[in-house]
Amino acid sequence: MQILGNSGHALIWGLGWPESCPVSREVSPRQFYPVIRKSPAPPHAFEVVPMRWGLVPHWCLTREDLEKYSSKTFNARAETAHEKPTFRDSFWRRRCLIQIAGFLEWRTIEKCREKHLVLSSNAGPLILAGLWDRACIEGKVLESFTVLTCPPNALLDDIHQRMPVILGQKAARDWLEHQGSPADLLRPCPSHWLEIVPANEGKNSGFDLGED
Repeated sequence: MQILGNSGHALIWGLGWPESCPVSREVSPRQFYPVIRKSPAPPHAFEVVPMRWGLVPHWCLTREDLEKYSSKTFNARAETAHEKPTFRDSFWRRRCLIQIAGFLEWRTIEKCREKHLVLSSNAGPLILAGLWDRACIEGKVLESFTVLTCPPNALLDDIHQRMPVILGQKAARDWLEHQGSPADLLRPCPSHWLEIVPANEGKNSGFDLGED
């Protein structure tokens, strides 16, 4: 999966795009992208913060730690993130949202890779559920995030074995505010929310996202 940036869409709830984070059409793992979270400081309002894609746990201290974790934490399985050491603390204490225009996914048929663009069927943005963490790498604070994934819905089942957790705005607010059951929120979105557009461009290496 590769993220298509949110250019052209206003952020939900009237939130502003951080000036320090440029708008990018295609966003790859290890790049920075705006993340929506509840502010850690009172009054705990929603805020938008640029973070590195690929969660780096708070116990990491060195560049070696950073590369070890961020190379395999672009995604986290929604079914097990609450119990995995890398994600467990963030699951219960540091939730976030990632608003995007769409995402690219690849399907492998024999030796060929077909590239597909997944968009909202109503031309709006997609809101992904995620987790974030803060580490101090060699004296520098680094905030990073991961995208939660779930089994695919009927539309995406033929393309990939996983899909990002896509939330409606009420569920998105519930996720940030720890309302409701995570199991009820972190499930495949309805197929009619999405549309798939073939996007073949010859050979593509793609971005295979690791999952802890």
